[in-house]
Amino acid sequence: MRDVAIRVHLLSSDDYAFSTDEEEMIVAETEQAEPAIRSLLPGLRNRLNLVVTTGTDVIPETGEVGFAASPDVVNWTVDPARGVADVAHQHVRHMLFHELHHCETHSDSELPHRGLVRRIGVRGPRDRV
Repeated sequence: MRDVAIRVHLLSSDDYAFSTDEEEMIVAETEQAEPAIRSLLPGLRNRLNLVVTTGTDVIPETGEVGFAASPDVVNWTVDPARGVADVAHQHVRHMLFHELHHCETHSDSELPHRGLVRRIGVRGPRDRV
């Protein structure tokens, strides 16, 4: 394994098992996007994880939804009815840019939005004393 990498973890279930072709497409798209992402987001951790699941609670227009779960984990849900390989080819690169930006801007102890809030000096109800 490289010292700098986005590792892809596909979580199959009783309802859906990822095919080899789908896995290869997701990994290839991720590997192609990684150098450009890192050039624009230099504060990313060296080792990152993309956890891929299937489900129907997705953005209707794209058939997928991502979430920066922690500074080194992005969760990505794909609707298999939309075609996992097709959705990956069209959207995984953009989703990674977006979600990894969130990963870069928060630390382990912060909620995903709190790092950026702290950096620009905005205060919310929780910050009042």
